[in-house]
Amino acid sequence: LSTEETEESVYLKLFAIGKTKDVTDNECTAIKDAYTKSFDISNAAKDLWPGLSDKEYKLLSNELLMRFVLISKDNTNFSVTC
Repeated sequence: LSTEETEESVYLKLFAIGKTKDVTDNECTAIKDAYTKSFDISNAAKDLWPGLSDKEYKLLSNELLMRFVLISKDNTNFSVTC
């Protein structure tokens, strides 16, 4: 788990490891979609940026996007980001 900031957005970056044959755009998107349904992004914001006000957490949670990185367990240089 890490964060990544661009000029447009703040991303919560999550990592997973899989078999090389499963490191595809479709698999990455499927895992991201499944994880997003059960993940409470507002709690993550509170863990990553302690000390913000409730209003700031709400604003951040609305702006925070998820970025998922699926990495090959056989070759860590091979990954797909979605």
